[in-house]
Amino acid sequence: MRSVSVVGLRVRGDVTGRFTLEAVGDLGGFGIGSASKFTWGLQGILSYWLTDRWVLSGGYRVIGLDREKGSAGFDGELHGPLVGVVYT
Repeated sequence: MRSVSVVGLRVRGDVTGRFTLEAVGDLGGFGIGSASKFTWGLQGILSYWLTDRWVLSGGYRVIGLDREKGSAGFDGELHGPLVGVVYT
């Protein structure tokens, strides 16, 4: 069984009647069990409500990872844009 240790925060608010802005952040790993030594993530998303059910979203995400696995591992950041369409 793997252990997962993550804490996070999400904040979302209306910019106008159809636009919402969202910020998400998390920290994890902490070297607990088989987890990474440390991970973190940040993302910002701007969403446009096309209708009451369809949403078009775009933003940017950054993920940091410090992972050791035997003699190999990864210590770096991954980042880039994100785009999504949601039906609720």
